[in-house]
Amino acid sequence: MHRLLILCLFASSAHAHGGQLAAEGLFYQNDELVAISANFGLLSKTSDGFEWACFDNLTSVPFEGFYHGDSWYAKTRAGLFESSDKGCSWTAVGDSLAGQPVHGLRRDGEALVVRAQRLPAVGQLHRDEGQGFVTWGAPLPQGEFLDFMVRPSDRSVFALVQDDGEDPALWVTDSSMTTWTLVATLEGLSYPEFIDLRLGEDQLVFAAFRVAAGELWAVSSGNELRRRAQLPTPVQEGRTHEGEHWVITLTGVPLKAIGDGPFLPAEGPEHCMAYKGERMVACGDIDDRHLVLERVEGGFTPRYPFEDLQGPACADNECNARWAQLQSTWLPQNDAGPVVDAGQPVEPPAGCGCVTAAPDAMIWALALVFGWRRRRCSMA
Repeated sequence: MHRLLILCLFASSAHAHGGQLAAEGLFYQNDELVAISANFGLLSKTSDGFEWACFDNLTSVPFEGFYHGDSWYAKTRAGLFESSDKGCSWTAVGDSLAGQPVHGLRRDGEALVVRAQRLPAVGQLHRDEGQGFVTWGAPLPQGEFLDFMVRPSDRSVFALVQDDGEDPALWVTDSSMTTWTLVATLEGLSYPEFIDLRLGEDQLVFAAFRVAAGELWAVSSGNELRRRAQLPTPVQEGRTHEGEHWVITLTGVPLKAIGDGPFLPAEGPEHCMAYKGERMVACGDIDDRHLVLERVEGGFTPRYPFEDLQGPACADNECNARWAQLQSTWLPQNDAGPVVDAGQPVEPPAGCGCVTAAPDAMIWALALVFGWRRRRCSMA
């Protein structure tokens, strides 16, 4: 039932976004944008803009690429694949990952860490510090390995695991990575996943389902759990910008909380978020006419217009016939101005027929139950 619910929520999100071209992952190195994973291909930064490679160079099924070092990575049930030529050709990653289905990737400093598992065997972390992947730490406890996060202050590693028919559980191991210890059983929750909210020093945050609703939980420096928020819809990711905490629901609705305040619908990112140093950035789409939205005081500044896409990265490629069709989507567009967010859960009433102030319950009903999207107002 829960898996069916997830599929329905994602279908609702795809419908709400209308299938428009959009960025889905932003990758920075030393505060410089180097690559974008989009829903129409992989974009690699050059001195003249971005070069594009289609998914079909690896698989006919679209995927979200992960950029690290000078390579693209793609996780599949057949294993991890790497491309060092901007997504034009792919090679299966061997070493300790050979033949292992890969379910998640995270950066840990300069290293790349992946979680791999072939059920019913237990999960295992693998780490590459530039010399190839090796197993990292002891195998996980029995159950499906859902996610992991490293706490920077003491290098403790936390893992979310759910055994068949049981509630999920939070486990931890210290920097020696030799033994996993149970922190808590997450009673009544399902599909927990760490998100990158920064609620306080040394705190980690995970989002989870409770039936069809969502909850956010914080893990303190002493490994104590505290529920931060209950939401009508589950959350897929989150970031913090100064005193603002932003999340995106599975239906693509952006929510914002100021400090310890409630999460309310706000004009903001609908697709993905990332960090540029300590500052939050977000994924743009063809409606924004830009690939990146950078958080500034009072709103988001669009960066990297679609016109920065220079063309195919791969010579004599079967995918390149699609380039002209893609290009025609954004060539008629003009540059966008800043998207203004006054920090309110609704838009200003004047100028474009936007919704006026309303009780929180009405905002939630419009935004979350009916999949409502607030139309961006022109500030001209």
